[in-house]
Amino acid sequence: MLDTNRAAIYCRLSKEDGNDESQSISNQKSFLEDYVKKQGWYLFDIYIDDGYSGTNFERPSFQRLISDIEYGKIDIVVTKDLSRLGRNYIQTGYYTEEYFPNKNVRYIAINDNFDTSKIDSNNFAPFKNIINEWYAKDISKKIRFTLDNMAKNGTPKRTVFPLFGYAFNEASERVIDSDTAPIVKLIFKKFIEMCSCSKVARWLKENNIKRPCYYNAIKYNYNKEKVLALSEEKLCSWRNDVIKDILTNIEYTGAYITAKSTSRNYKDKKRKKSNINRHIFYNRYPAIIDKFTFERIQNMLIKQRGGKVDINENLYKGLIRCADCESILRFEKRETKRKGVVKRYYCYKKNCKSFNTIQIKYLNEIVKINLLNLKNCILKKKKEFIEFINNFDTKGRYIKINLQDDLNKHIKRNNELDNYIQMLFEEKNKNNIPESTYEVMINKYKKEKEILKELIDSLKSRIEQEKLKFATSEKTKLIISILENINEDNVLDPRIIRSCIKSIYVKIGDEIKPKKYVYNIAIRYMYLDNEIKEFLENGDE
Repeated sequence: MLDTNRAAIYCRLSKEDGNDESQSISNQKSFLEDYVKKQGWYLFDIYIDDGYSGTNFERPSFQRLISDIEYGKIDIVVTKDLSRLGRNYIQTGYYTEEYFPNKNVRYIAINDNFDTSKIDSNNFAPFKNIINEWYAKDISKKIRFTLDNMAKNGTPKRTVFPLFGYAFNEASERVIDSDTAPIVKLIFKKFIEMCSCSKVARWLKENNIKRPCYYNAIKYNYNKEKVLALSEEKLCSWRNDVIKDILTNIEYTGAYITAKSTSRNYKDKKRKKSNINRHIFYNRYPAIIDKFTFERIQNMLIKQRGGKVDINENLYKGLIRCADCESILRFEKRETKRKGVVKRYYCYKKNCKSFNTIQIKYLNEIVKINLLNLKNCILKKKKEFIEFINNFDTKGRYIKINLQDDLNKHIKRNNELDNYIQMLFEEKNKNNIPESTYEVMINKYKKEKEILKELIDSLKSRIEQEKLKFATSEKTKLIISILENINEDNVLDPRIIRSCIKSIYVKIGDEIKPKKYVYNIAIRYMYLDNEIKEFLENGDE
């Protein structure tokens, strides 16, 4: 004879339930097992979701419970109370009012005296479900308030594993990882050489350099068993999008970004990338990549276009533009009977009537003369150039330490006030302090925060100005370093071109002979373009 008292007990616990020992999984399990035993029912199975929110019903053990109900294996479901089933009153109501009765499954929430087989016990269930959801919403609001404050203040947050290239110290701050940081540097270096994410990925594979997942597995035990079961080939198979993510991540310059993702509400546990509420703290950590290299890479990525033409052939890929419509010129290689192979750039935009075009051989001559001329002019008057650049903006110098110390002090006090406000809010909700005292204290803290905000904003602005001054000095050194390495043989090397030139604007001028034109070329340099041109003009070069 089929047993019609096959009972399933369901236990759930999440962070929203706090550290209350009475709600622990072990206590729930023991309590429910005793109850089923006293009723004389057969315990079919135990279903446990530890660490899952009650606002979301996509929990593994709960879904297994539903599957067993669908197969007719269960007659009774027992939980400690309604909130263990869920904290979303609409979905919880669906299961208690429709799903369980329609499947002929009896549902019991012991502490709430709820039993679907007893009509009178269910009168207050909808209100209980609403209260449970209110509780989840209130807890979510408090957690979000704390996390938002942490994000605004740049409080370090320890994740399962750190950003590739870094490790965590005891204070959960990022420090450079000696094993993985060299790989990050190598990726940036190889991209400058190859100008292609797919070529960098191929090179890494050919040189047996392992992916971030391998280091996350051996260092932080993340998916360790699964990752270490992969073949050597798969461990070294880098994806193009992973390379691009590394190349475009400003955090490798020492910045720290908070609130990078968000969810729609407390019921939705899926998080999406978002730039709306994020906060960027520059120069927070040791940089793996300097800012100029990072900017240079971003410039190269923006100008990248698809295609199978090698960068050595399509030398000005993404750099060359139409002077009239400013669109990037398209590369073309074709063979003619009279001239043989012809390589050129041309404007393909239908709404541009200028038809600006130039053959690569003529462009190469112009660029070569320009860069060698630039080298001679600047290196010949190196001292004057450095002095001119420093005076052009303002004197280059490092950030004053006392400004940073003052800023850190004010930020620390601001964090303390946030904690006081949160504690005050909680004490008020518990009715531990009178309303009048709460108003006086909250107004006092708010006024102090307003003053601190002005001081912090002012100091940040002054520090950024100092950084800009220092950055200009660093760019000057970088330009000189690049020019010192230029010679007749390497001046048209892709790395040199992309280190020196930000963009080239082409316009066809007058026709001097049949099908022979004057080209009006404007070259914009990668760094300090206006300053360099003014220096050259002042020197009558």
